[in-house]
Amino acid sequence: MKIYRFLFFVLIFSALIALPISHSSAAANTTYTLKPKLITNQSGSAVGAVSALGVLDQSASGDKPALYVKFTTPSVVYKGYRTYTLPSSILPSTLSAMKVYVNYKGAPASSQTWSWYAYQWNTATWTLIGNNNGATNNVWKKFVFNISSPLSHVNSDGQIRIQLRSNNASGDAKIDLESISLTYAYTPTPIPPTPIVNTGTGTNIANCSIFPSNNVWNTPINTLPVHARSDAWVNTIGRTRGFHMDFGSGTWDGGPIGIPYNVAAGSQLN
Repeated sequence: MKIYRFLFFVLIFSALIALPISHSSAAANTTYTLKPKLITNQSGSAVGAVSALGVLDQSASGDKPALYVKFTTPSVVYKGYRTYTLPSSILPSTLSAMKVYVNYKGAPASSQTWSWYAYQWNTATWTLIGNNNGATNNVWKKFVFNISSPLSHVNSDGQIRIQLRSNNASGDAKIDLESISLTYAYTPTPIPPTPIVNTGTGTNIANCSIFPSNNVWNTPINTLPVHARSDAWVNTIGRTRGFHMDFGSGTWDGGPIGIPYNVAAGSQLN
């Protein structure tokens, strides 16, 4: 019975190890944040580096000019836009959602309205996406503006334009953050299985070959490359957990442990 139990285990485990590992290539939604590349003033002016718009670091009544851009209205209403560019890895056709994140400090909308627009390339028009309604005078306020129909707001070069306008010239707007969050369908590249090259010489027990020398069970694995998903599998099992397999011999609680086998003379197998 013991020899049958051992063979049964070997057959089952051999079948399992021979199964190909499938790597899903189904598309999944993921997000990506775009930072503005360029400020273009159409009327009025902007003071500060465009890079300051890519980081959220102002709150409450804090005021560090090096960390934001001030859009000014010197006797004229302000109007200008920021240019964003999709990375080459994101195709416009895969976009499903687009949101603009803003951190604003300035006058409330009741005394000076600052409005944000997204440019529609197919109609050459600006679409209103939000304004500073809800802001408190000279206190940083975060806004999130949704852009419907994302594809119509990206041109063939992957450019997106977000415009800012004031309705009067009575004050300035300080913008600590203006970034675009994209949701798009990402299709991972399938990882081909690592081929196994057998260089083993076989394993013998009592001068009996357990498997042929070219069998996968006799393949040394210490020189094989680590699989690309090795860390993920180890973390799933538990990186700090011990590894224990009952392939050995011995006793526990008065009985044998592991998967025992018996060595018999050839005459006994006839």
